[in-house]
Amino acid sequence: VVSRHHIMSDATTSLVKVAPSRILVIGGGFAGRKLIRLLQACYTVMPMDITLVDAKSFFEFTPSALRCIVQPANARTCVIPQQVPAGSKTKCKLVTGTVVSVGINEAFEGEATLGDGRVIPFDAAVLAMGSNYAAPIKPDMTTRASVAERIAQYEHAHAHLSNAHDVVVVGGGTVGVEMAAEVAGHWTGRQAKRVTLITASERLLNRMPARASRLATAWLEKYGVCVITNARVRDAAGGGRAIRDGAVTLDDGRRIKADIVYTCLGAPPCTSNFTIRGVTVGSPIAVADTGQVLDDKHKPIPNLFAAGDVCSSAGEKNALNADLNAALCARNVQRTLFNGGALARWPADICHGSRKSPDVVVVSLYKWCAIMQVNSIVFSGLLPALMKVVIEFMQIRTAKEDIVITYLWSVAEALTIFVASYIP
Repeated sequence: VVSRHHIMSDATTSLVKVAPSRILVIGGGFAGRKLIRLLQACYTVMPMDITLVDAKSFFEFTPSALRCIVQPANARTCVIPQQVPAGSKTKCKLVTGTVVSVGINEAFEGEATLGDGRVIPFDAAVLAMGSNYAAPIKPDMTTRASVAERIAQYEHAHAHLSNAHDVVVVGGGTVGVEMAAEVAGHWTGRQAKRVTLITASERLLNRMPARASRLATAWLEKYGVCVITNARVRDAAGGGRAIRDGAVTLDDGRRIKADIVYTCLGAPPCTSNFTIRGVTVGSPIAVADTGQVLDDKHKPIPNLFAAGDVCSSAGEKNALNADLNAALCARNVQRTLFNGGALARWPADICHGSRKSPDVVVVSLYKWCAIMQVNSIVFSGLLPALMKVVIEFMQIRTAKEDIVITYLWSVAEALTIFVASYIP
């Protein structure tokens, strides 16, 4: 039996293609779109047909989601119709739907099954379904939705928040801090809302250096936010269901008045309704340092990869690391399907030999202030806030297939990674 591949013995160098590659990308967020652009750049040495499957018919710059809740007009800029990344020669098509399972046979021929029964064959697939917070912050990325529906969701969330006086935010990470800052910064003076930020940790932003915590706490308290540390809210995962008789209850019995609760306790990967035939799907999906998905015997599956929030690779789950994961997968898809050879390893082969991916984080404190971390360096003020605006502009223009901005963004990202590799 002659398959589309010649199978090699080592799973890390595995397949060499003898026909145009059918590459499936599941998820059209940061990682999925970056991956497609990088693969398209390889067209001259690797002919391919790319299929992008996304449940949503839109791309959203998710770091601006919290701003969209307090200012829903902003959503008309940050939520745009999903477009297939343009390639001069590469065939690339967009399929709107939800992939519920993938399977790969012994000849390493794969197929993905959608919720409506459609089947898409592939030679290599990359899982990039992303993650989700409780709506309206970031709903399940595998749920079908349109631009109009997402904007309407923001408008409804804004109306609900506008009518609230006592706002409770549960979670002291980047999302929780930004949510509290957006509310406190937007409604001031006589319209000010009573905002309480509750975290189970000893300090806010506990995954960042202590200086970031001090800066965030000082800003929030200046704007009247009550910060409570070392405390947990009963039934916090239930969001509004945690409210009983107009208040939430902490584990120590204290009651905090609440008209609305935002639960910001992390972003679980979108794997709850997804299966890989013959493999136990974890949350996140377990991957090797090559980006390949691991089977139940902890061996990499040669032509199945995962990138971004959905995978287990080390590092913060943010847009930069999603792009870096995509770079790893793009390089290894090319080597796996076309030219063989040793596969790239995470993170050293992507991050200039570094043992970890760079910690580059910008935490917005409403419009005119932000905290920025570049590894051990932390600073705040107007400059990081302006940088966040520039990042949003460039990412959205890139999603709109602006060739010049896409090139400039790639250069800026490469420069950031290079500089960060020299900062402890």
